[in-house]
Amino acid sequence: MSIRVFVSVMVLIFSSAANSSERQLLLSTGEWPPFISSGMVNSGYVSDIIRQALQSQGYAVVFHFLPWKRAMKSADMLQVDGSFAWYKNAERSQKFHYSAPVLSTSDVFFHRKDFDFEWSTIADLKGLTAVGSFGYQYADEFNKAAETGLFRLIRAKSDAVAMKMVQAGRADIFPINIQAGFALLRHVMTPAEASTMTYHGKTLSAPISSHLIISKDHPDGEQIIADFNRGLKELINNGRYQKMEEDSQKGLYE
Repeated sequence: MSIRVFVSVMVLIFSSAANSSERQLLLSTGEWPPFISSGMVNSGYVSDIIRQALQSQGYAVVFHFLPWKRAMKSADMLQVDGSFAWYKNAERSQKFHYSAPVLSTSDVFFHRKDFDFEWSTIADLKGLTAVGSFGYQYADEFNKAAETGLFRLIRAKSDAVAMKMVQAGRADIFPINIQAGFALLRHVMTPAEASTMTYHGKTLSAPISSHLIISKDHPDGEQIIADFNRGLKELINNGRYQKMEEDSQKGLYE
């Protein structure tokens, strides 16, 4: 056997051994451009953060893209190891372990430019029709007001559909963070359609953090969260987290 062939064989052997030592993780998520998307480079920068934080701790990560409601259910039923990126609420806190914050965002209301819309308190939404995505939880005050019937809340199968409904006049307002809202305008509408849209500058709530979540019924849930938090802290401390965020703002993940 030649030295070149021998070296090649040994590389394959050691690569296989290294790969076999990695813990495999399957994580569910959904479409949330420009942060998370199956059609983006590395599935978007938030997905990249999740992957790199876990890889640094010896995990091999696979993402499973689903509608958001099914993504949550898959984590709850242990069909996957975990899911991201989710806000905290009382119901989820009973079922899931939360990681340290991966991302913080604030929602605003997108609406048509020809719709005269002003608001300062949630009471100002009385009588309006809002649209939201299935499986997506918004600010508690907004959710509670919808439940009491202050305004009508209809659900769309995706953020893209929801934004299109507002543009078509089938709903008045759509809560979404500014970055994601403008990404939708760029990618799912023509320039002429996008030019009819704007947003109100008042945020729906204070910045809300999003997290990796693991079911409390998962036998390794607490360890996975601890490992992820360690990897995330390393990314922040070595500047790679900030670099990925900057690359996203430059459009390098699109």
